[in-house]
Amino acid sequence: TGVDAGDIINIVHKLPEWYADDTSSVGWIMRNATLGAIRALTGNFFSFQATPQGGIDNLYSKPVAVTDKVAAMAASAKSIIFGNFNYYAFVENLGLEISRNPYLFQANYQTAIFCTARWGGDVTQAEAFVYGVHPAS
Repeated sequence: TGVDAGDIINIVHKLPEWYADDTSSVGWIMRNATLGAIRALTGNFFSFQATPQGGIDNLYSKPVAVTDKVAAMAASAKSIIFGNFNYYAFVENLGLEISRNPYLFQANYQTAIFCTARWGGDVTQAEAFVYGVHPAS
């Protein structure tokens, strides 16, 4: 369920050239623990460590976003996402609700207004993303 240096290099080079050429939109998403496991890999000096010239916020010269919304490293889990985020879209779901409460701040002669909105997102072109999938045990 771990990750090795070859996995990272394979993920980078599996992204089709058409999507990889847009370097400003290509990046990684993973958990902080996954990034830590990659940074801990040994081998050639500075393989995945931050160099004196580079920051710790990138991997293989691409930016890394850290979130707990991605699966942890486990059997059959997709714990690493690499791709071109120009091909990911945010959408507003149906159900925007706006309500007013004239009594909440009545003593101050103010009316409270509440708004609830739902958002979602999805990949618009599947080939623009590569997933690091761990083998099934």
